[in-house]
Amino acid sequence: MTADPIAAIVALIAGRAAISDEIGTDVYGEELPDSETFVASMPKAAIAVQSAGGVGAGDASYLPIGGQRFDVDCYAASLYDARRLARIVHAELKAVRRELVTYTDDTGEVSVLIHAVQVSGGFVALREPVTDWPRVIRTYVAIYAEQEIA
Repeated sequence: MTADPIAAIVALIAGRAAISDEIGTDVYGEELPDSETFVASMPKAAIAVQSAGGVGAGDASYLPIGGQRFDVDCYAASLYDARRLARIVHAELKAVRRELVTYTDDTGEVSVLIHAVQVSGGFVALREPVTDWPRVIRTYVAIYAEQEIA
């Protein structure tokens, strides 16, 4: 089976001390939790990593290397704080150089080799349309080995 690059990026971001020192363990794949407890605690610092579609750099036909575009949504109590968190995440993602990342799925632990993370768009500051929560989004591309490493 091919690796899950979104799960790998979530694990990578959650494992960075600079990020966990800011937000603890509030890093999620695709969307924030919709539990009443979590929603009641918002707006607070949290991150959602979601697939952004399109073909990313690294997709090279027969080579087992993928390029997954993804958005990093940084939430916080204010737009200033969301932008600050987005800058911390940006620095950590730009520093990735051939890094083995492990995540857990329904089959157990899976390791993925992430070769690099490239910027694919600029920071966009906005608010959630229904809740008015401040957030800053930036798009990236992860270049990764598609084959899981056991």
